[in-house]
Amino acid sequence: MKSPKLFGSLALVAVISGCATGTMPSNEIAEAKVHISTAEADKSEKFAAQHLATAKEHLGSAQSAADKHQFVQARMFAEKATADAKLASAQARSETTKLKLRELNATLLQLKREIDQGS
Repeated sequence: MKSPKLFGSLALVAVISGCATGTMPSNEIAEAKVHISTAEADKSEKFAAQHLATAKEHLGSAQSAADKHQFVQARMFAEKATADAKLASAQARSETTKLKLRELNATLLQLKREIDQGS
C-alpha cells in the first residue's frame, strides 16, 4: 500500500518541478528584443539612456537564465526588459515631441516678428 502513496508523491514532485521550470520563454525574449530595437530607433540612447540600459541588462539576464534552463526567471527578466524598453521608447518619443514643439514655437515667434515688421 505504500507504493501508491510513493507514486503519488513522486507525481506531485514532478508536476511541481515542471511548473517551477516552465517552458522556454522564446516569445518573451523575442518581444523584448523587438522593443529594445524600437527604443533604439526612437533615440532612447539620447533621451532615456538609463531605461534602455536597464532593458538591455534584463534581456541579458533573461538569456542567461534561459541558457541555464531557469525558464521562470528568464520569463520574468524578459518581461522586465520589455517594460523598460517600452518606458525608454515612450520617454524618448515624449522628449522628441517636446523638442519639435519648441522648434515650432520658435518658428511661429519668428514669423510673427516678420509679420509685425512688415505692417
